[in-house]
Amino acid sequence: MLNVSDSISDAGGAGSNEDIVGWSDNRCWVIDGATPVTPNVIDRRSDARWLVEFVDASLRNRKDEVDPALEIGAIARAVDHRLTELGFPTSSLPPACSLALVTVSRARLSVALVGDVLVYLPERDVLLKDSRFGARERAAKNVSLQDGLESKDVRESIASRRRTYIDGPGDMFVLSRNPRVADGVKVSTFALNSREKILVMSDGFARLVDTYSVFSTFLQLFSYVEERGTQDALALLREHEARNPRGTSSNFKKADDASALVAIAASQ
Repeated sequence: MLNVSDSISDAGGAGSNEDIVGWSDNRCWVIDGATPVTPNVIDRRSDARWLVEFVDASLRNRKDEVDPALEIGAIARAVDHRLTELGFPTSSLPPACSLALVTVSRARLSVALVGDVLVYLPERDVLLKDSRFGARERAAKNVSLQDGLESKDVRESIASRRRTYIDGPGDMFVLSRNPRVADGVKVSTFALNSREKILVMSDGFARLVDTYSVFSTFLQLFSYVEERGTQDALALLREHEARNPRGTSSNFKKADDASALVAIAASQ
């Protein structure tokens, strides 16, 4: 019912890649770990890397069909339990991630989003995302583009916003150790076309369109990916970042982790 034809996940720098792409049976997903802005506690590579691996394993181990929002809430509860077992301090900022989860079932296509990941359905020309994250993060980053993550003030500002996304109050959530994330999952469902093409991506990959304007539209990006592949699209992304140092063209990082997968869903 679901076939992944192409995928990529690439670290933006020399550090750990905090993104994961995955698929199993009738589902596929992209997990985008939030760049750590406080010292790592449980994983020397990156606490965010630990989290995305935990979430990926949880998605692969699912046995029964469940509501995606409830499943994501249950994963957050399991994250909380495991962090407690590992002695993660309650006063520390826990690792967090975004998740795009696509499910094909009973001639229906379901897309569940939490955080700043995106799903594009080219035959419908429909882009699914939580636009609030992009707007809020761009506004905050524009305050100090030149300093980037090396600035203590910038890192503290990011940590404060992330704590709000994890704990609330409000209806904007990222996936971490708070089961209330289930309340913030955006779920969209569609009647499945005979062959439905799907592009799932992290915000780092989506910058080819919505930040750097390498492509004018997501339809143009998808057409390029379909013809040339995700690896060639990634090369364009890295070339743009190399030509435009941080502080120009909305570059906040020198380069961001970038992940994407292309899938085709078919009704039985």
